Amino acid sequence: MGDPYTGCVHAVIGSKGTVRFDFDLSVFARPASMYDHELCRLACKFVTVGYDRITDTEEICPETGCNYTQTGLKTVLDGMGFTHQELRPTAMRDEESYFIASRAITLDGAEYDLYVAAFIGSYKKTWFSNFDPLGVDRVCNDGSGYAGDAEGGAIHLGFADAREYVFEKVRSFILKHRTGKPIKILLTGHSRGAATANLLTAKVLAEGGFGEEIPIDADNVYSYSFATPNYANTEEVDVKDDRFRQIFNIVSPEDFVTEVFP
Repeated sequence: MGDPYTGCVHAVIGSKGTVRFDFDLSVFARPASMYDHELCRLACKFVTVGYDRITDTEEICPETGCNYTQTGLKTVLDGMGFTHQELRPTAMRDEESYFIASRAITLDGAEYDLYVAAFIGSYKKTWFSNFDPLGVDRVCNDGSGYAGDAEGGAIHLGFADAREYVFEKVRSFILKHRTGKPIKILLTGHSRGAATANLLTAKVLAEGGFGEEIPIDADNVYSYSFATPNYANTEEVDVKDDRFRQIFNIVSPEDFVTEVFP
């Protein structure tokens, strides 16, 4: 298939049969601050294939150190030309399931490193974290969580833990695979993963990237999430901050779960 920017990949996802994944990576030439329906559709596809079945393998994955993979998801990422991939569909209580992938891309004559980080819905014990907005029953870091307690009462600490967990995962992935070109990144997720993507995007936009060694221009940070739970106390957090207006959430008005917490 070569090194495609547009195309169609067919892959077997879980037990649902073959799915068709159409893509056009030229959408990343468009402004991150403006809602783009095609980019939203692409993000939704990424999140959907992230639910691919976990398959045991004979070899240890060099990225994750795990002896399993997601064959259908990997087929999609390979077909889209993503040369580096880290697939982690499992998670402990205070963590988050995810996949990260990267490739080089040229848009309007400029070269970039394109990263996609997708965060998947709750996996087993992460459900306990979902129902712990005050972080009273966390188990990581001797019960202090990945995020600590400073944001308690402002945001859901279970989701804040997920944010800090994936921040380090994405940061490490970029440091390992960066080429020195400017970075474009899509942060997307569903359910618990949507809250994670929102909080992570806000952190990246506020701090200008993933630490001083990985600066990312705000115009190159794309964020689309689906079925996003309520993760912030609007009396404590300015959710209308102009810096965060490029975070787009797709939520069904019939989905009461998104309104439950904090």
